[in-house]
Amino acid sequence: MLQKPGRGLRPILNPVRNPIMELDNLISYFDLTNQNAYTFSSGVIIQSIAAKFGTINMENYNSPEYDSTAFGGLGGMKITTLNDAVRYDADFTTTATQTVGFICDIPDYAANQRIFAFGNGTNRSTNCAVLHYKAGGFSYQRNEVSASESFVNLNYDGVMAIILRFNDATSVDCFTNTLGSEYNLDPLVDYSTYGRLYLGETQGGNVGAHFGEMFHTSDVLSDEEIADILAYWNKRFFLATA
Repeated sequence: MLQKPGRGLRPILNPVRNPIMELDNLISYFDLTNQNAYTFSSGVIIQSIAAKFGTINMENYNSPEYDSTAFGGLGGMKITTLNDAVRYDADFTTTATQTVGFICDIPDYAANQRIFAFGNGTNRSTNCAVLHYKAGGFSYQRNEVSASESFVNLNYDGVMAIILRFNDATSVDCFTNTLGSEYNLDPLVDYSTYGRLYLGETQGGNVGAHFGEMFHTSDVLSDEEIADILAYWNKRFFLATA
C-alpha cells in the first residue's frame, strides 16, 4: 500500500553522494531548497534563482516565493497564486532528446492545474509538453493526437519525484516514485522546438505546490541513472514508493 511521506519529518540534509552532479550533458540543475541560490525582489518573493550547475539560471515569470518550511524544513519554492512561475533566463539548444526531472509537493486540494511546461521567451506553450495535476494524478499534454494523456492515476498528494525522458520525437518515458515501471507515450513533436523551461508554469499554476530540485539534460538518461536519482531523492525527501 502506498504510504504518504510525513511532511513534518526533516529530510536528510547532506546525502553522501548526489548522482545528478555526475550526469553528462547537464543543461542545468537547481537546488530549490537552498535559500542562498535565490535573489529576492522583496521579502521572500523570488526574483531569480542561480543554478547549482549549468550556465542557464531561472528568472521570475510571475511571483513565486521561497518557503523555509517546505519539505520538512529543508525549504523550497512555493506557488502562491495561479500565475506563479519561474523560467529559464536564456534559451537552451532545442532538441528532441532530453531528460527533465523535479521534486514537487502537491497540496491536498490540488485540482486541474499545470506545474511544468516548455515554452519560449514570451510565454509557455499551450500546445505541447505541459504537465498537469488533475483528477487524482498527472497527465501530459499533448500527445501525438493532440490530447491529454494520464500516466499516474491515483488519489495522491504529497512529495513526488517526476522524470520525463524524451527519447525522440515519438517517445517519452514518464517515471515517478509511485510507478513500478515507466509509462511511455507518443508526444506532440512541437515540444522539441521550444527553448525555455517553465517550472510552476503560469496561467493556472498549481497554487500551494512546492518544488525542491530540478534537473535538465540534453541527452537520454539510462534506466540505471534514473533509478539512481530516484534513490537519492528518496533519501533526501522521504518519498513514498509503489
